[in-house]
Amino acid sequence: MMDWLQTTLGVLHLAIGSDDFLKRAVEALVEIVELEAGYVILLRDDETWDAKPVAAYSKLKNTAKWVPSRTVLRGVVSKKIGIYTERQIDDGPSPSAAVYSEVSSAGKGAVVAAPLLDSQGAVIRVLYGECQVGDAGPDEIRLVLVKLLSSGVSAGLARQKKELEAAQEAARFEACFSKSLAAKLRTQPDMLKGKRATVTILFCDIRGYSGITTKPDPETSERWLHDVLGELSRCNRASRVQGMTKHLKGRVLLTGSARDALKSRYRTRRVVLTKVSGLEEPVSLFEAAAAGDGKAEFFAASEAALDALESALDAIEQESSIDSAAFSNAARQAGVLLGDHAGDGPLLLTLSRATDALIRDGQGCAKVWIPPGK
Repeated sequence: MMDWLQTTLGVLHLAIGSDDFLKRAVEALVEIVELEAGYVILLRDDETWDAKPVAAYSKLKNTAKWVPSRTVLRGVVSKKIGIYTERQIDDGPSPSAAVYSEVSSAGKGAVVAAPLLDSQGAVIRVLYGECQVGDAGPDEIRLVLVKLLSSGVSAGLARQKKELEAAQEAARFEACFSKSLAAKLRTQPDMLKGKRATVTILFCDIRGYSGITTKPDPETSERWLHDVLGELSRCNRASRVQGMTKHLKGRVLLTGSARDALKSRYRTRRVVLTKVSGLEEPVSLFEAAAAGDGKAEFFAASEAALDALESALDAIEQESSIDSAAFSNAARQAGVLLGDHAGDGPLLLTLSRATDALIRDGQGCAKVWIPPGK
């Protein structure tokens, strides 16, 4: 009894995630009920039975001409009850616990079959076993274990189906969105609902799309389009940088790559190295002003104050010691410039960080600035 129970529970454990649990299920069926052969038979959508078993395990040498008992199969689907020729077996109110058993007049011997159900309670497969005439056949204890086995396998099949559906849904999301956004949409479906917001929108068109996609096969076109969407999703970064303008009181902020692309067309000044929401790596931010607006000298002076601050922060990170003179120099330069440029965001940030470092004796100071509320 304990051996049978351990065998059954072992299969139920496999049913959670193993690819071959149907094969293990028929092996367990044969061993528990002391049969000679076990099978999993598939019910097609048109309610006919597949001639070839989904899984099979047999102790017999020749099974080429084997066919299942259609009487048993019809009984499993229509009656969903447990029957044994010598005595009535517990039918039970639940179809998932039903076992159909008969002694075949066609010479197959004792036949045991249990339904494998989907999540709606419909029979989709049958766990089926046979032994020769004259064998004792299954008793009540064995049939209870067969019920347990069939219920567990049904649960495993239902879970596999759900996992497959979840994987397919994830693939559909990731075909249209980046992986990180797709993951958020799956856990936060309300993000797809309409709501009021002030946003910055990038309109983009793939020029010549129809002509391009008629040449390769559909799979290649899908991969190419996915790559394009992946590149465009990197702009959700532009949105994060735009949100930093309220913290830095700047009208136009650029990332380092954008600043390099502009070259000398615009005057820029380095502002801060910071973390933006949704991105792992810190981003260097710059402020831009139109060329010829007279800000070149001011930008250079304000950047010098930031340089002094970063030198002091370097000393903390590398030497674990505070350079009070460097922090004081940074605070002094920022304070002087604020006299003529009151309200300048980058200068205010430099002065605040330098002053905070002096007050806290360098504790908790780092080159990467974390915006408030992040």
